[in-house]
Amino acid sequence: MMKITHIEHSGFSVELTNMVLLFDWYKGSLPAFDPKKEIYVLVSHRHPDHYSEKIWKLSECYPKIHYILHKGICKKPPHEILAVRAHETYSLDRIQIHTLLSTDEGVAYLIQAENKTIFHAGDLNLWYWKGEPETDNKWQTGTYHAEINRLKGTHINAAFLTLDPRQEENATLGMEYFLRNIMVDHVIPMHYWNAREKAMSYLDTGALRPFADKIHFEKELLL
Repeated sequence: MMKITHIEHSGFSVELTNMVLLFDWYKGSLPAFDPKKEIYVLVSHRHPDHYSEKIWKLSECYPKIHYILHKGICKKPPHEILAVRAHETYSLDRIQIHTLLSTDEGVAYLIQAENKTIFHAGDLNLWYWKGEPETDNKWQTGTYHAEINRLKGTHINAAFLTLDPRQEENATLGMEYFLRNIMVDHVIPMHYWNAREKAMSYLDTGALRPFADKIHFEKELLL
């Protein structure tokens, strides 16, 4: 069983049989988790739409809590943490963590737990912007492709990927590359701010239409 809840923006919870993974929660109401379960709080980077100090208060409610943060987020954390960096593998109790380099800041997470493989991109995306220098856009394209290619051969059950309408016609570039190159069962878009309907409209475009059955905008998803 895997219950996915889209909390807000890039914030998600993934509830498994014996644990909960909480990604990039900075606002929005959390589901009520079983306090007997292991809670793994993962933060990809320090941007305020991905990290909030209120994550530390969760330790008051959940005694079996673990914090996994990119090393640049908090210099003096109020709780014991696992500080991670890109291109590393970590084993923590019942989960294995692999990290990729973000094309913006911090890391992306590939998590293996309870025979499930879950990918949270953080701000790893193909940030191709109109009006930016072509050298910057080429770097974005090359770096994104190289990072995603590290996932080739891995069967991913659920992936949380950016679909940001601010990029206009370039918004689907990262998700399209991922879907064409990685074995993934389900993709949940994120980072679309308050433009959910605009983000959903990309499913009708030529790039994403072939994968529409894999892409989910539901608030809750049971897999």
